[in-house]
Amino acid sequence: MMSRVFGMRERDGVAETLLFFASKRSEKGKGYFRIDWHSLNLETAEISEALTTMPPKARSGASAVALGNRVYLLGGQCERMDPTCPDGKINGKNFHSHDYVFCFDCEHPDRGWKQAPCMLFPLLRPVAVAAKGKIYAFKGSGLGHFAEVFDVSGTDWEPLSVPPDLNIDTSRVTSPVLFDPPRSRILVHFRSGNGPNPLYAYHVDDESWECLDETFGTTWSEATTLVDGVLYCLTDPDEETAACLLSDRRCCLQAYDVVEKEWLPVKWLSKFSVWVPHRCGLYHLGKGHFCFAWYASALGVFEYRKNQCV
Repeated sequence: MMSRVFGMRERDGVAETLLFFASKRSEKGKGYFRIDWHSLNLETAEISEALTTMPPKARSGASAVALGNRVYLLGGQCERMDPTCPDGKINGKNFHSHDYVFCFDCEHPDRGWKQAPCMLFPLLRPVAVAAKGKIYAFKGSGLGHFAEVFDVSGTDWEPLSVPPDLNIDTSRVTSPVLFDPPRSRILVHFRSGNGPNPLYAYHVDDESWECLDETFGTTWSEATTLVDGVLYCLTDPDEETAACLLSDRRCCLQAYDVVEKEWLPVKWLSKFSVWVPHRCGLYHLGKGHFCFAWYASALGVFEYRKNQCV
């Protein structure tokens, strides 16, 4: 089983429930596969029964994004010789991605999941974000192009322009990409083997790119979130443990002001000594509350840690 946190439900301005989906498969060769959605109560640590199940065409390695009251699931991948491949590609030698998009209207759950217009290219784990009525999907893993955008009021996906002076062949988009509503822009971090790893902003209103920090560096991970103009990033883990110990003795959480374009000092107000995997999610729950959440595959359990920043 593989799990991925998707979104939150709030009460009194603070999120109390995380929504996530889990892909499940039977024993190899049994031809069974499905994706279920669940909720995790952050107060009781209880995980709900399946809230809804995706259509059979939904694949592992898909990405989810919310826009208004609708949830969209993008892309995904089939393994080699997967008997459940919706396109019947069971004789290939390699893994292959799909371009499927599915939509769920939370105001009308009785209607179930509906297939939406497919993306231009098949994508595995597209780095996706919703902004002002549109969904932006950036290339994740596998073959494909740079990025594409879908206006949910329309019927077709369109390619997204490439940032000027950036070599897309040697750079990749780092997950996640973040929408900055007050400034109507999407923050996109690029990483390359030997480059400066810049931070860009895509202005959604005039469809233009701006380089915010040409030498931002590698301080960006799955555990990155934006709150009131400040980026909070869990830095690269210790290579041997692939995890970070969060405490006042070894602070792995960094803060960057995207308005002033400068790094800010970070200090833990109380000890929070716990090992957190690098590939976890960092979520702002509201009113200074943050949460790290991840699926511990070795233990087969979903784990999370909460803390408050002042």
